[in-house]
Amino acid sequence: MVGEQVTTSLCPGDRLLLFDQALDSLLGTASEPVGRLADYADHLLDHTASNTGDDACLVAVQVR
Repeated sequence: MVGEQVTTSLCPGDRLLLFDQALDSLLGTASEPVGRLADYADHLLDHTASNTGDDACLVAVQVR
């Protein structure tokens, strides 16, 4: 499967989440505000179940 390429600008404070398909319910949880980026990533993983028995990947970046 080939993904779509998109270009966008990010502003200070914006967060970018990259995740694989194993984290199927991540989008609903991602809109819940949480303070620090590390706490945000922990919150996402705590409230998201992997839909496979395999590893899952989440990359969270905040623009400074």
